[in-house]
Amino acid sequence: MADTIPPQLLLEAGSVFAQNNAPREGYPNGKYPDIDGKPNFQSGIQTTRLLDSCLRHLLALIDGENEDPDSGYDHAAHMLCNLSMFWWMRENRTDLDRRHDGARWRWVESADPREYQER
Repeated sequence: MADTIPPQLLLEAGSVFAQNNAPREGYPNGKYPDIDGKPNFQSGIQTTRLLDSCLRHLLALIDGENEDPDSGYDHAAHMLCNLSMFWWMRENRTDLDRRHDGARWRWVESADPREYQER
């Protein structure tokens, strides 16, 4: 079954996860360093935040941008990471699943509408 997922996408998604732990400008310990030897996200992220991020990467892809300017990695790889973390949260941290409590999506409230205008 694993051969149905392009290995290049898996490798790129793995690089996205790894780069979040690597020191870089402005982030001496990585953007999202591990906590107590476990991936940072396992300490908890609201599911809607992960879906927000996934949607932002999808909108960038729809707009024709393949590479995330912040990381240099493909937006599709970021989406795979977001969905992987979402799946983990949904299975392991149900207390952080805010999809059913009427919470509004952050991007709807905070997005600059000019960013999503048709060009």
